[in-house]
Amino acid sequence: MIEAGMATALGLAVAAGFNAWATALVFGLCARAFPDLLGGPIASFFAAGPILSMAAVLFAAEFLADKIPFLDHFWDFAHTFLRPAAGAALAAACLPGHSAVARVGAAAAGAVVTLAAHMGKAASRLTSTAAVSPLTRMALSLAEDVIAVSVAAVAIFSPELSLAVVGAVLILIVLLFGRIRRAAAILFFLAAHPREALRASKEA
Repeated sequence: MIEAGMATALGLAVAAGFNAWATALVFGLCARAFPDLLGGPIASFFAAGPILSMAAVLFAAEFLADKIPFLDHFWDFAHTFLRPAAGAALAAACLPGHSAVARVGAAAAGAVVTLAAHMGKAASRLTSTAAVSPLTRMALSLAEDVIAVSVAAVAIFSPELSLAVVGAVLILIVLLFGRIRRAAAILFFLAAHPREALRASKEA
């Protein structure tokens, strides 16, 4: 049976895969409001005023960038590296009373789960013909923001339930592996050939 701290860590990792900065903001605010629930030096770091302000600014930037055609793909590519790092830090923060080895293990698991959720999100964007429509793209982006905040809150206040969310996401990742691999290829193509990608985006 997975203990509550690890369940929270994995739930936050999934949330970070959808929106790392919204998840960090929710975690930091909860750590500040409920220090007995979320304690430890890493949680205190996320609860610090400057970190909360930075998370809020980055959340606002993602909220805008994620809804702009073409720019959202480059944002996703950059966050292929940033979101797993955030997920690892958030996961480690959930085990303040454990050994350094346990926290490193949680961080590694968090990074993997965050990357899986992130690639699942990218796949839904890049391989779905429905996402071509501007209105649909915006609706998908808003839904992802809501999912990130909701899953983060569930992970903090109902760790057992968050395990079900983690399990469902991982099952979807396995079922959509082909689309996720294609999405990864598209993301790296966009980064390597920005001019061609921009021209294709305008033609679409």
